[in-house]
Amino acid sequence: MMASMVQINSQHLELRALQESMVRVQSEEISQMEQWYRSWY
Repeated sequence: MMASMVQINSQHLELRALQESMVRVQSEEISQMEQWYRSWY
């Protein structure tokens, strides 16, 4: 959620690119953890 604020509030292209990368990677990590949870419990 915090990284998404950068997309709205930042005028710096570098910060926007970093934000996009962070959201993508963290979404992948969350998905992986959800899969582990479903398979273990």
